[in-house]
Amino acid sequence: MHDVSIELLGSKKSHLEFIVPRITAASSEGDYVADLFCGTASVSTALLDANRSVIAVDQSRWCTRIAEALLLNNGPPAFTELTEATSTPSGKLFSSSYERVLAYLNDLE
Repeated sequence: MHDVSIELLGSKKSHLEFIVPRITAASSEGDYVADLFCGTASVSTALLDANRSVIAVDQSRWCTRIAEALLLNNGPPAFTELTEATSTPSGKLFSSSYERVLAYLNDLE
């Protein structure tokens, strides 16, 4: 018996054309799909793009953080609170002093 898990160790990006159509054929839009060894979430991201709800998990904390960043952020960061807390009268974030930004970031809980 051949161990498929060893073959697919690492990024699945090059295998998406094989994996995603099979999962989308076996599920409907909005269905939950589990990616139990998500790694850097290549498959999870492709399934999300295919209108599937994704549950992505991995034992590695690094992989979990990468997956969270890719799957939970749906746009560029606005930095709204940072801008409000450190803006100058002109309203420009980067015209404020380094120390003010650093103090704000250090006070975050």
